[in-house]
Amino acid sequence: MNWQEENHFSTIHDVLMVKKENLSRDSIHFFDGGYDFSSEQKVFRPDLLVVILVRSGSIHMRYNMCDYNMEEGNLFFGFHDMLYEVITISDSFTFSAITFTLDYAEKHGLVGWLLHRNRLSGGKGAAVAFTPDKARYFHDMMVSLQMKARRSQQTPLYEESLAHGFLSFIYDLFPFIFLEKNELAGRKRSKELTEMFLTLVSNKYKDEKTVKYYASVLGISARHLSKVVKDSTGKIPHTLIAERTIHEAKILLTEIDATVAVVSDQLGFANQSLFGRFFKRYTGIEPKEYRRKNVNNNSWKKFPQEMMMQSSL
Repeated sequence: MNWQEENHFSTIHDVLMVKKENLSRDSIHFFDGGYDFSSEQKVFRPDLLVVILVRSGSIHMRYNMCDYNMEEGNLFFGFHDMLYEVITISDSFTFSAITFTLDYAEKHGLVGWLLHRNRLSGGKGAAVAFTPDKARYFHDMMVSLQMKARRSQQTPLYEESLAHGFLSFIYDLFPFIFLEKNELAGRKRSKELTEMFLTLVSNKYKDEKTVKYYASVLGISARHLSKVVKDSTGKIPHTLIAERTIHEAKILLTEIDATVAVVSDQLGFANQSLFGRFFKRYTGIEPKEYRRKNVNNNSWKKFPQEMMMQSSL
């Protein structure tokens, strides 16, 4: 069967959160299909780098606390170990995706470029709006890659052929990733300050939860930071710090081996009681109750062979 004609349904969560015991250190995965709206997990942190091409419809998601509104023909590139949150998705949303491990990128000489891009962007993803022809071009390359992966691994030069196709895809994509308008240069000062604040929060929220700390690092008053962030995001800094902490808490609470006490300690709370009051204030539920309701739902799904091809190179 021609894979472009297959009609599969999954979620962004399932595509990125490949079950760890099925995840080779140097692996690459492919997905092309529809969307399962009924089982999307809203907040998650994958171990994979990702390229997502929106085929139809639209999606509003948050990556590392920055908002991305993507529609047909838009491509998103994101790094591993970052926080993803799905906000809204249109009924007609479909997408194609390639995910790969950092070890796979390192094996093929890409880590230096990727880390350089990450530094330039301040930890933000890359969202590129393609023309229809350019979107079709990159989708065709994704199709070609999956076709190569679906061959028997006993095929002569199988690994070399797949690696060549992957590198061609990434090399063609790099100019758009580096040139798209996520760089800080030329942006308004208020937006630059807000993005710097959000990046700092993503890196320091476990240890620092006061607006005064972030304002000091940025060299401005807490009052000025609050005004700038509120004007840019509609939320005060304290709310954004709390939201980032709550998102991480929800992820940790669904991990089988993490007790509430362990989660409280990892998030920098003085004791479990303080964490419990904080969590209930923002979610309306005790941490133990949230864990009881959600821990059993945190079992990653393994894709059928025809949905996802994995190559351990």
